[in-house]
Amino acid sequence: MPESERYVEMGRLFMRGFVGSPLGIAALALSKLLGLLRALERMGRNFKQATNYLESEFTAVSATEVRLRTFTGPAFLPRVSDHTTRVADYRRGLIVEMLEQIGTKDARVESVEHHPERQDVTFRITWS
Repeated sequence: MPESERYVEMGRLFMRGFVGSPLGIAALALSKLLGLLRALERMGRNFKQATNYLESEFTAVSATEVRLRTFTGPAFLPRVSDHTTRVADYRRGLIVEMLEQIGTKDARVESVEHHPERQDVTFRITWS
């Protein structure tokens, strides 16, 4: 498979492993209880539980579309040497798998803005 798809798959595999852990089981149950929109809104909080350098911003566009911006915090950028699209692909894999795990089968995740030098990616997430 192409390199970009390998990174998507790595993100998906990480998320599958996470939802198999005690913390992941609880997070998945809460996400299902909250529903898709609120679960996506909480993604920033979820990222913070896993890492201290990843930040996010959530914008609801409509009842079936959101924008989710994920970026490396400015204080950490000098320590990051890999400024490639792999970050975007990996994060897309995380999001795609999370959506499937909570039961959303028709969601689409696409990168609409990407700044590799800042590891800053905005995703458009839609569903019906």
